[in-house]
Amino acid sequence: VIEAVRGAGGGQVVVAGLCLPKALAPILPILLQGMLQGGSAEAREAAAEGLGELVELTGKNTLPPFVIQITGPLIRIIGDKFTWQVKAAILQTLAILILKGGLALKPFLPQLQTTFVKCLHDGSRVVRLRSAKALGLLMALQPKVDTLVAELVVNLTTADPDVKAAMAVALKGTLVNAGKNISALLMSKVTAALLEVEAGGNEEEDQDLREMAASSLGILAIHCSDEDLKSVLSSVSSASSSLPADRRHVDALSLSAVLRRAPGRLVGSEPMLKMVVKFLSVRLSDDTAWVRLAALSGASHLLKFQQASTSSEEEEEGKGTATSLPALVAQIAKCVSDDSSDCRLKALSVVKGVAKRSKGDGVQPHLPALLPPVLDALSDRNSNVKAKADRALRYCLRLNTGEMNYASTWLKTPEGSKLKSRISDALLKRTSQLPDVSDASDISDKE
Repeated sequence: VIEAVRGAGGGQVVVAGLCLPKALAPILPILLQGMLQGGSAEAREAAAEGLGELVELTGKNTLPPFVIQITGPLIRIIGDKFTWQVKAAILQTLAILILKGGLALKPFLPQLQTTFVKCLHDGSRVVRLRSAKALGLLMALQPKVDTLVAELVVNLTTADPDVKAAMAVALKGTLVNAGKNISALLMSKVTAALLEVEAGGNEEEDQDLREMAASSLGILAIHCSDEDLKSVLSSVSSASSSLPADRRHVDALSLSAVLRRAPGRLVGSEPMLKMVVKFLSVRLSDDTAWVRLAALSGASHLLKFQQASTSSEEEEEGKGTATSLPALVAQIAKCVSDDSSDCRLKALSVVKGVAKRSKGDGVQPHLPALLPPVLDALSDRNSNVKAKADRALRYCLRLNTGEMNYASTWLKTPEGSKLKSRISDALLKRTSQLPDVSDASDISDKE
């Protein structure tokens, strides 16, 4: 039942009985004994995983009195020579404890940090990545992080390729949870290191590591100085077609990450905004599908932010969204007819999102460019593309209101009359009756 609730996105699950005072008292000794004295590595691993499950199901107010009793043995045993499976299970449980126990773990902060940093160099990839994740979470409780960040930066550029991935995960977690605590001087070094990895400064660096650096640049953009932000934009926004496809891809991912996390810092500067729009315009027409897909994500974040910052009066006057949409609309429309089904799906999500968020008539001038490929997509062989096209059309013609007045009026205009033969009353009626469900892909992108 618990797994079913988690799988359905039901959020955190707690057991009512484990929310009572001293509810853990009769259960903890059994699991701790199994972990400390288990007759086999499998038994210790199962006990460590059981502790994690127990902590996860326990109420937040019930847990604090037991934090010391749980954490001490976990730190002690992870330093012993056990299999990587046991270490991985303990690290997972410690990560859960950090999330659930919070400041109750304060007495253990130095020990935990030392333990996690040591595990970053473990021979097992699973252990390295779990320790990196736990270290990032721990930084939310640490007021001073510069010493650790400096160590992570050095290792990110000099460590063995297998270890660099863990360093990147730990650095990203630290930026997320404690970015505001990093000094300006050190933040410049973080910027330089991430840009070096993102650009593939070392031939041994794999694409996953470079994509992790790209994602981290988005978080860094929230906290870095204006000069560091300019360095990021200058490095990732080259519109040159001579760059290799993998570099064009990570650059597009980097800019998309910045537009997702800190769009206001780019949109608020006219020179920066021009660079961004030019870059997206070029990459939306790139000859590599995954580059176009990353550029579509960036365009989506940019337009979403601009629309959220624009009133209906400004939109109707051609301000706000219109500063970027006209420059990108032709490329977005072309992507709706892309050879890649992933690009078609994403482009339709962008069209639908822009139309849905429109407060005035800011989208209407672009309907002649957007609607023909959307109508073509209604007969796409991919059922997901067809469904997405239905919803894009629904919002473009404002059929989500349940009325067809806007659509009927627009189809009588000179631009709309050219498409009248393709938009029947039956199509309008069917599309207007679609259920008003949320489309998460229009709201955010996973990184």
